[in-house]
Amino acid sequence: MALRPVQVRVAAADTAIMIPGAVMLRARHSDLQLPVVIMAGRGHLIVHPENHAKAVAKVIEDVEMRVVPKQGHFFHYAVPGQVPAAVDDVSDRAG
Repeated sequence: MALRPVQVRVAAADTAIMIPGAVMLRARHSDLQLPVVIMAGRGHLIVHPENHAKAVAKVIEDVEMRVVPKQGHFFHYAVPGQVPAAVDDVSDRAG
C-alpha cells in the first residue's frame, strides 16, 4: 500500500515541506508562554533528542524534557501511560 504512486508522491510532498516548515517555526519556539513537556525517544534513528528536542527545550522558558530510553518515534506504544501523564502534569502546571 505504501508503495502506490500516489502514496509515494504524498510522502515526498510532506518531506519537501517539512524542513522549511520546521525552520520557520523554530524562530517562534521562544514565544511560547505556557508550560511545555517535550517527549522524545532516545532510540529514534533519525531525530535524535540531543540534536532536536533538547535544542527546542533550551529556548522555551517553562519546559520539561522527558526522554524515553530504548524507544524511537512511536514510544507512546511502548509506554502508553507516560503520554497522558505528561499531559496531566503540564495541565497541572498551567493551573
